[in-house]
Parts: sequence; structure tokens; C-alpha cells
Amino acid sequence: MAKIKVNLKAFYGQSDSCGSNKTIEVEVSENELNALKKIGKKEIFTEDVVMALKGGNIILKTLHDKLSDAFYNMVEEYRLFKVDNEFLYENLEESMEDDIRYGLYTSEYYDDYEDDDYDYIDDDEEELNKYYRWVKEHDHKFIAERVGLDLESCRYEKVTYKILLSL
Repeated sequence: MAKIKVNLKAFYGQSDSCGSNKTIEVEVSENELNALKKIGKKEIFTEDVVMALKGGNIILKTLHDKLSDAFYNMVEEYRLFKVDNEFLYENLEESMEDDIRYGLYTSEYYDDYEDDDYDYIDDDEEELNKYYRWVKEHDHKFIAERVGLDLESCRYEKVTYKILLSL
């Protein structure tokens, strides 16, 4: 097994500031590493891997799938946590009522929380903030259902990564 560094990068608008990027370290098998080295570049882009796959080099399929999943996970995190959701509180109110009714959430989860920065918030809004902190402790699917995001829409982004090899 060997480790490689991979830069993931997604653009959501017209400028570099409308996007997200992340560098990850990924374990690869010796066969995958050799297949990457056969491409003959220090920087291997998504298109290079896709071309190798189309050329019959199926050894890279698992790696490409793993990197695609990491890319989509990054896009989901961006959409879940960084994009302004103008309907966030409306979605949370409805979800909180359902989660209370089904016994998934009780306000005692965060009764200890005190923050002087939120003195101006009324009790209902404070309760929504407590609920939102609780929601964000779960997986992406759980969060998306409560904040009103269709996770499948994140799969429409074009996967872009760059593998950094030291030949």
C-alpha cells in the first residue's frame, strides 16, 4: 500500500471564490500506484484517469470511484454548511416538530448551552438554534432532509481532482 495526495476542487459560479477545495491523502494498492505511474505525469487529472479507464485500465476504477465519492462529499458539505439557505428556519421548524413527535429530538439535548452572543434571540429562535446544532451532528442524508437539500443535486457537479505523484 502507498499513499497519494489528491486535490479536490469544485466550482459553483463564475469565480474561484465560488467553490470549495480540499486536499486529501488516499491509500492505494501497488497495482493502482503502478497504473498511475504508467500515465507518466506528476500531476494526473480526472480526465487522465477517465481516459485510462476507457483505454481498458480497469485497475483505476475503484480509485476513481473513491475519489468521486470524496468529491461529492465535499460538494454536499459545501451545500449543507456554507451556502446561504433562505428557507433554513422554515424547514427546521417543520422538521423539529416531526422529530419531537417521533421522539428523535427533545430540547434537553442542548439545555446546557449558553451563549451571550445570542441574548437578542427569542426563545423560539434559540430552540431552533439548539435543534440545528443537534441536526448537524448527523450524517449528510439526515441533515439534508431537515434543511431542505436534495443531495442528488450535488451529483450533477463535474468531478474534478488532481492526483499528485512523486515519480
